[in-house]
Amino acid sequence: TVVTVYCMSSSCAGGSSGSGSFFGSGSRSSQSRLSRRFFRKPSSTRVPRLSPSRLSSSLGGSSLGSSLGNLATASVTASMLSSATQYCLGLFGGLATAAIYQQRTRTGAPELLWKSTPFNDAIISRCPSLRRVFSPPWFMPNEHFETVLAAKLRSVPGVSYRREILPVSDDGGVVALDWAQGVSTVSNAVQSTPPACAAPPAEVDAPICVLLPGLTGGSGDSYVNHMVNHLVCAGYRVVVFNSRGTASSPVNTPQFYSASFTKDLERVVSHVKQSPGCENSPMFAIGWSLGANILLNYLGRAESGTPIDAAVSLCNPFDLSYCNKALKKGFARVYDRNLAQSIAQIFKSNEDVFRRSPDIDVDAALASATIEDFDRAVTAPTFGFESVSAYYAGSASADAVPGIKTPTLCIQAQDDPIAPGCAIPRERLRENENTILCVTPAGGHLGWASAEDPFGAPWVDVAVIEYLRAVELKLRRKESVLANANAM
Repeated sequence: TVVTVYCMSSSCAGGSSGSGSFFGSGSRSSQSRLSRRFFRKPSSTRVPRLSPSRLSSSLGGSSLGSSLGNLATASVTASMLSSATQYCLGLFGGLATAAIYQQRTRTGAPELLWKSTPFNDAIISRCPSLRRVFSPPWFMPNEHFETVLAAKLRSVPGVSYRREILPVSDDGGVVALDWAQGVSTVSNAVQSTPPACAAPPAEVDAPICVLLPGLTGGSGDSYVNHMVNHLVCAGYRVVVFNSRGTASSPVNTPQFYSASFTKDLERVVSHVKQSPGCENSPMFAIGWSLGANILLNYLGRAESGTPIDAAVSLCNPFDLSYCNKALKKGFARVYDRNLAQSIAQIFKSNEDVFRRSPDIDVDAALASATIEDFDRAVTAPTFGFESVSAYYAGSASADAVPGIKTPTLCIQAQDDPIAPGCAIPRERLRENENTILCVTPAGGHLGWASAEDPFGAPWVDVAVIEYLRAVELKLRRKESVLANANAM
């Protein structure tokens, strides 16, 4: 508090005569009293606080005092609310600014790697979406927001399926194949797809697509149904391969599925190819996450001996050892725990079947806190691996890449928390003339929520359709050339 005193007479000096200045010739005691009175430190200056109740009391409890007290209370409350509102608005503004800045840093064109050949160059030229800038929503400022919100809030298109139970082993093992019969809605009108599609009848020789969902996924998952919608609207026939126990498929034997086990897929591919109307049709396959790892392992081992004409791998972990370590860090531990709980729940539903195997530690499997715990108790011993480390090392699809002879598009997100960008075998994919790699700067795991349609179809869906159409066109032209040559 600053107090300024202007003195025009000697009275300011305690009534003594003087020159008229504040420090006149008055007595020392008078000056000292005035000095103490007016020049005390600001911190010692006290302003009496008068509460509303005191104000009312000081005015004798009159109605005027009560009104003034209420007015004081309202004034204090309004001041507090105003301060809180300003604080919240400032906080929200700061967070929004940070989120928008983060979105801009995660926005960009994908990284494309391929070996230049006439076939690859022609395919790339017909896939403009692979070069289209990917921009995530501003309210999904990092990979975790995108992974979680896409999984929880993404729309689920209506798809009708016809289920077929397919025997895959001599001991009674089966898998469930869900054949798409029709779709009711397509939520993503932004990405060159009709807002609704009545599943027009496929042509007699329309391509058939086999879909492989992720670790515990199946035909009911939103990302699977969005892809089914796009494929059906493009005139393709679609079948979803649900691994043993997933999507409520039955488990008849004490054997699950694994990242390295491809025999079930071999049986599915052979069966689908021999299905009525599919014998002479192009055959494609699309896999997500663990399904992508299984798919590339199958293609690498089969080399040229597969009826699959083209494949797409999405969010492939590639290096399971590296990905397992990544799941032990930071927020990724939440995914590790949730995935373990999901697969343990499938296991629990078929506990009686698995207790028939002496190799499986059922109690440890049910108590699994991480994927590694479950793989140690079930997967590794079931498929003949000495340890869980040996299982991860022997199941990496990165090792299968050099053997792939089928045209394959791999799309990854650099910030994927489950299949990290550092695990992508870039050089191996670049050196193989049959593979094309596309890496988006953001996208999370199975997210790829776009700013244009945050809770609609994943950004990659249209790129996948473009790629398959481009390969189909090349195949049709090749068949036409061969047919004309034979006619001559």
